[in-house]
Amino acid sequence: LGRFVPVAADTTPFFQIPLAIVTLRLSPQSIVALTAIGGLSVVHIFGLGPGRILQNFLAALKVLVLMVFVAVGFSIGQGSTSNFVASGGGVVASSWALAMIPVMFSYSGWNAASYLAEEIRDPGRNVPLALGIGTGAVVVIYLLLNFLYIYALPVTELAEVDVRVVDAAADQLFGPAVAGPLAAASVVMIAASISAMVLAGPRVYYAMAQDGQFFAKFAEVHPRFRTPTAAIVAQSVWAGVLVLTGTFDQLVEYTGFAV
Repeated sequence: LGRFVPVAADTTPFFQIPLAIVTLRLSPQSIVALTAIGGLSVVHIFGLGPGRILQNFLAALKVLVLMVFVAVGFSIGQGSTSNFVASGGGVVASSWALAMIPVMFSYSGWNAASYLAEEIRDPGRNVPLALGIGTGAVVVIYLLLNFLYIYALPVTELAEVDVRVVDAAADQLFGPAVAGPLAAASVVMIAASISAMVLAGPRVYYAMAQDGQFFAKFAEVHPRFRTPTAAIVAQSVWAGVLVLTGTFDQLVEYTGFAV
């Protein structure tokens, strides 16, 4: 989003509130994040139907864009197969272990289908299918994307790119004319990931509360929409606290290690 609206990526805080162990910081970037979390939480409060439709649309669009990106990138992109030649550098165990944190983060949610088992038709059949097919598809897409990134840029240049690897690869493969629309698609991809966790996460707290392992309030469902409203709201509030108290890198490391 910062590619089109630079202020959306601005991390300069409007104000800071120092607390005992953390500092709350409200910046333009955090406002964008809070808006996305809050907006998607509201959609999922309004029933499983609207939430399912939104999630299916976002997920399908995300997969379609990524597969088109891979296919077009390898077919007409300005990359080089010489980038796959090893540079001769070694691998340090500690660095490899740290690098695995964002990798684990990227796979977080692979088991989320099981969180919705109570609301899935024939869960004994469909949950294992969703876990197997979904995880397998993600592995294939991730491998293809990483091959494409290396095809676009040497590993030494990739190591210097910030979090917007897709933008950097698209700029190299196609130039700014295509990189712009792809950056817009990246916003949809992020929204799909947020939506998935807003949908699945609260079902965990709901189930825990039903079993007496969490606050009873979280076992309640909305009388009209039949959704675990308290759990959804609580998760969005906690996510908001994390956004206001941590940087992007800190959040990735925290959630990646925790998961």
